[in-house]
Amino acid sequence: MGQNVRSSKDEQYLFQIADDFLKRVTELEKLREAVQLAEAAKRRNSKRRHVDAGSDPKVIDPFAGPQLRV
Repeated sequence: MGQNVRSSKDEQYLFQIADDFLKRVTELEKLREAVQLAEAAKRRNSKRRHVDAGSDPKVIDPFAGPQLRV
């Protein structure tokens, strides 16, 4: 009977470890998704600024060379 009690405690301990592990994996997946969304937003904002800068006549591109603006 003593072995059954120990086995039950070991089982409970293993279930607790597995539960903690699954919670951490879920947390990591959520963090990974948040990072990916933040990186995508950063890229989108970066592209938007680049496009906006290209259409703004006040922005000077030193590598564009001489241009005639009409």
